[in-house]
Amino acid sequence: MPCDTTYDASNAQLFFDIVFEIESIIESHTDIDLIVIGGDLNTDISRVNSLHVQPLFDLCNRQCMQFCANSDISTVDYSYVNDFSAARSLIDHFLVSENVYDGIRRYGVRHDGDNLSDHCPILLELSIDVQYSAITETRPPNRKPSWHRAKSTNLLRYREILRAKLHALAIPVDALACNEFECGVHSEVLRNYYSEIMNAIISSAERAIPKQRKRALAGWSEYVSPYKEKAMFWHRIWSDSGRARHGWLHSLMLSTKREYKRVSRWVVRNQDKLMACRMSDSLSTNKSRDLWSEIKRIKEGVQGRTNIVDGRVGESEICDVFHDGYEHLYQSVPSDQSELEELQRELSAGVDRTFVI
Repeated sequence: MPCDTTYDASNAQLFFDIVFEIESIIESHTDIDLIVIGGDLNTDISRVNSLHVQPLFDLCNRQCMQFCANSDISTVDYSYVNDFSAARSLIDHFLVSENVYDGIRRYGVRHDGDNLSDHCPILLELSIDVQYSAITETRPPNRKPSWHRAKSTNLLRYREILRAKLHALAIPVDALACNEFECGVHSEVLRNYYSEIMNAIISSAERAIPKQRKRALAGWSEYVSPYKEKAMFWHRIWSDSGRARHGWLHSLMLSTKREYKRVSRWVVRNQDKLMACRMSDSLSTNKSRDLWSEIKRIKEGVQGRTNIVDGRVGESEICDVFHDGYEHLYQSVPSDQSELEELQRELSAGVDRTFVI
């Protein structure tokens, strides 16, 4: 959304176009009973001279919606703060349908010291009567088991759980004893038995084996964590002291947060160099697992495709390279009847000479 304005007509027109697009999306879904819109609207609805406020109010009137910030339950004071000027405003909003407006149970904001954004997260809790299906869909686990992190106690628990699950399975003796290949009677039974065994193994590992951890950015703990802890410390002191908007404590809170953001951006921009340093450290300290973990991580992140093959550039020309190559390969063997007969005569003559010798 464009920034709030009190005079820029082109800016206001762009904002109106975006609001119109949002309303078009709403009206294209005629089978819904409630609407929740949330995000950075770049507009503080308390600014009466803003050219953005009225289009938002008109949207609410046409679609029977309300700003959650107007609720008596709201405890949101501001959602944006400029680190340099310390200016504050409420430009992030939730809008909900009027039929759920009275269902707002909590509407607050979190001012956390470790937040790298200029915007603060807003929390909306609604109490809504809904219908749901009692049928649950089993989803695969989000993280795989990390077997190299499993200790002896984890492995022991895994064996115990798996043993109990396997003992509970009914063994299809007749199907296992069947010697007929692709037996129409027992094939499905064996497939089900295999699935039950695999499910027992997977579920046992989920319960007993530690999960793979999402690896932090290279250099994050070494470079960013100290600044993060310092920023959170002074933010907590400033918050406990009444959140003054001026004074040395306020300045110290802002300066430590700026340093935290600066270092975090530097780490993100220099991931290649930091990963190379971490690989070098793994080699020098003979940490083979860490080394191969870094190599695997780098390879997984490389998804680019070459655009040049044998001097040909672009998808069309590269396809021609493979077309010509396979055409030559497939046509290298004679397929004409006369050529095949000549090849047969040459082979026969060679065989006869061999036996003569």
